Amino acid sequence: VVNTNGGLNLSGTGVLTLGGATINNPFGQVATDSGAHSFVFANGAVFNNAGTFFAQNDNGLLFSGGASTAFNNTNIFTRNVGTGTYTFDNGIAFNNSGTVNINSGVLALNGGGVSTGGIFNIASGATLRFNATYGFDAVTALAGAGTIEFVSGAQVIRGSYNVTDPTSVNGGSVTVNNSVSIAPLAFRGSFVNIAP
Repeated sequence: VVNTNGGLNLSGTGVLTLGGATINNPFGQVATDSGAHSFVFANGAVFNNAGTFFAQNDNGLLFSGGASTAFNNTNIFTRNVGTGTYTFDNGIAFNNSGTVNINSGVLALNGGGVSTGGIFNIASGATLRFNATYGFDAVTALAGAGTIEFVSGAQVIRGSYNVTDPTSVNGGSVTVNNSVSIAPLAFRGSFVNIAP
């Protein structure tokens, strides 16, 4: 277990590997992922963010095998600076009980995860993409002037949904179990169920 008591700056090129270990970014500390490197998780690795995490490149976190890994956000995760896609690879669960801000580019959650009371804010021009089943509890909030894309998996929206840009369902299924306001909705090769 490594505690980033002085903050953490992931930059440069090459490959950074977290294998079978845990990194804790404590409350009050800042971790920044920038540069052209590959940040690889393997063998049950876990990153616990109780501070602030800035996702600033167009790579994200890659999974290289072994037991499933996780990124647990309990405070603030912000996708900013990059205009491409910051990806949590299949095999890396993104669990959120804090606040996720997607201010630019795309945040792609390919490894699923769960949100327990989490908030997802999507700014205008930005996109939140779900490429696997994701667990939303009844107090999770999705909001903003950006776009949400549901590409695969079986999604059940139980909490508030106030996204004013288009919502795209282009694979898998989405069930809405709450009273929601959805701006333009497009779906293809998918199933949308709006429960009474």
